[in-house]
Amino acid sequence: MEPEEKKPGTKENTGKIGRRKKAVLWIACLLTAAITAGGLTFFGIVQYGWKNLNKQGAYLETLAEELPDPEWTVWNGNMYEYREGLVNILFLGIDGRGKAEENTAVGFGPRADCIILVTLDIKQNTLTLLNISRDSVTPIRWFDSNGMEVGLYDYQLGLQYTLGDGLEGSCQLMEEAVSRMLGGIPIHGYCALYWEGVEVIQEETGPVTVSVPEELHELDPYHFLEYGEMELTPEQAKIFVQGRDIEQAGSNELRILRQQEYIKALYEKLKKKLIRNPFSVFALKDAVKEYLVTDLEMEELLSLSWKARGALNEDLHLLSVPGITEETEFQDEFYINEAAMDELMISLFYQRVGQE
Repeated sequence: MEPEEKKPGTKENTGKIGRRKKAVLWIACLLTAAITAGGLTFFGIVQYGWKNLNKQGAYLETLAEELPDPEWTVWNGNMYEYREGLVNILFLGIDGRGKAEENTAVGFGPRADCIILVTLDIKQNTLTLLNISRDSVTPIRWFDSNGMEVGLYDYQLGLQYTLGDGLEGSCQLMEEAVSRMLGGIPIHGYCALYWEGVEVIQEETGPVTVSVPEELHELDPYHFLEYGEMELTPEQAKIFVQGRDIEQAGSNELRILRQQEYIKALYEKLKKKLIRNPFSVFALKDAVKEYLVTDLEMEELLSLSWKARGALNEDLHLLSVPGITEETEFQDEFYINEAAMDELMISLFYQRVGQE
């Protein structure tokens, strides 16, 4: 007897969808229980999460050296103060294959290939992504082969991740390094996504359309038979954001441009989900949990999702740390244009004293 053909809608074909629905239902039940037990309302949870988000990360507890004070600064002869209503989340794209796992070999683990500081401004209803080159030369905490710390040294920022444990410890090292590089700007949380997680995210959100550049087609004609506008498969999405010609000087800058284009396209998909249902952030986190390292709790994610509603109706602001790449004997090094960086910092984080 021939096996019975599986039809759409059968238990076998809907199992994956069912598991996702159960995960979302489980999260909703937890929130309901929390509301019932604590007498909290939905908005109470949002406010509780927002209060927690406004506390800086645990990186402050183990600083190598004191960070600069970001509360006040002088630029072009005028005094500026750090603006209220900002939350800064550090997003890291990690080049490690497979699941997020502990790194036991100091200096030989995965590194942060993509470094973005996400700033939500709830007063001006803006969402800004500041892309930082992984090759940026900046003070990072250095460790010897035995894991003993030897001090702060100017080196590539992306290497700071591999000098940690590959998990929370690495993320906190990155928070400190990025904050130090940006004049002590507070960082309130982190999300580090390992490479395989890109494929999972796209499976959740659906395909995105980007323009494949000629350089990527020439680099990987197997995955990209041609260049131009293309709807990416999950496998292609991974290559699109990570692939580069390591023999070409400045290839990381070309990759940053692709990462920005992909993020912008993905953002359009995600914001529709979040505007329609802020709770959808839980399903997304559950889908990538094996590839994700984050210190954001459920109520903080819900608060971010809810507070970002106004910003999600506006255009996404994509910025990059200004500077120039120099080729060295062993690697590319990105040197920040300090004057242009000061101007960017003022516009993004500060307001002139006495101005509202």
